[in-house]
Amino acid sequence: MKNLLNENGRILIQIINYSVIPKNEEYILNKFENEEISIIRKYHFNKNEIDFLIDLVDKRENKSQQILTKIYPHTLEDFEKLAEYNSLKINVYGNLNKGSFKNISKDFVICLTK
Repeated sequence: MKNLLNENGRILIQIINYSVIPKNEEYILNKFENEEISIIRKYHFNKNEIDFLIDLVDKRENKSQQILTKIYPHTLEDFEKLAEYNSLKINVYGNLNKGSFKNISKDFVICLTK
């Protein structure tokens, strides 16, 4: 990874702070519904990964579908190991405005610098 960056080059990663999400079997992020469509976004927790699911119902066509994306809940420790392995500096933030990262932050922003 380090070889891909110019001198003082940066990698910016923004993910969800998974530590704030309840670890039930299923966690509903949000629901949207009107006369035409229903959308439910949720997480389903497995042993080592999370399924991000979007349930979509087209009420006019009477059709439904589910979109599944596998998510791996990376932690601060994971990124610190990555930075150390690649000899990169690491800064972490709680938002894109460089706010302090806390365990209760919704966002997890990682900046890796060569």
